[in-house]
Amino acid sequence: MRAHAHVEQHICRLKDSGLCRFPFTSFEDNATWLMVVALAADLVRWFQLLCLQGAWRDAKPKALRWGIFHAPGRLVHSARRRIVRIIENWPTTDVLLGAYRRVDLIT
Repeated sequence: MRAHAHVEQHICRLKDSGLCRFPFTSFEDNATWLMVVALAADLVRWFQLLCLQGAWRDAKPKALRWGIFHAPGRLVHSARRRIVRIIENWPTTDVLLGAYRRVDLIT
């Protein structure tokens, strides 16, 4: 039962990411669209599993979009270092910095 629930959650994430939309009139273009949506959903899910903790690890794509991906920030290169600058009062600043540290450890 639980394995089937994981499959249903994955399908729900795909639908939230654009799987139900067919924005083009051409079959080939829509097939490409579906492949891009599936690839993007897999990348986002791996990012969640590897870099996020707590409630963000199981967050839906819409919550990730508004809480993480739309955060105002800048990646600055200075003196052979990478510096992440995010607005101090942004609600998910700590989550973003923690995710960036985990990405830095992986790479």
